[in-house]
Amino acid sequence: AVVVVRPCVWETTLESCAARFRTRQEVAGWDYALERTVELFGRELRSSTRLTNHGTRPLRLEWFAHPFFPPGPEGLADLE
Repeated sequence: AVVVVRPCVWETTLESCAARFRTRQEVAGWDYALERTVELFGRELRSSTRLTNHGTRPLRLEWFAHPFFPPGPEGLADLE
């Protein structure tokens, strides 16, 4: 099991209609870069995530829409 001992450091770039968040981590044989982009196109909000594996170990990404409501077994937040 991997234990988080310190949060990752994010590089934040703000543009007129977008925000980009980037980080790069190496730990316990994993090496990855993660980029999260939120953009406004007219009245539409677009969100994208890019995970790049720079290491040799396989990665699994779990991204929660909100840290207090992780998805349950069906993929929806379990609020009970």
